[in-house]
Amino acid sequence: MLSAIETPNVPAELDRFCQSLFDTWCERRYILPLAYLMQAWPIMVPCHDAYSRLHLSLHALLDSYCAELPPEDQVLIRKAMTYAQLCFSYRLVTADVIH
Repeated sequence: MLSAIETPNVPAELDRFCQSLFDTWCERRYILPLAYLMQAWPIMVPCHDAYSRLHLSLHALLDSYCAELPPEDQVLIRKAMTYAQLCFSYRLVTADVIH
């Protein structure tokens, strides 16, 4: 598993994954997956809650519609979920160290 220290640009990679999903789903007119993604992305204010919300939204999408999504989308969603989790976990650690 990746760590935030090993991958310093995790938020940018996460945004790249989400942008790719967004573009793909717009082209295919996948309205339902777009609705799940757009509940939490783009992230306007990078904070624990924003990354957590994105992770939860993508998790709910996979739980509800995994069978209908192409395998390559499932892989990208899982990567985005991992990176979102890294973002909110790392921010918690950073906040704990500062306080």
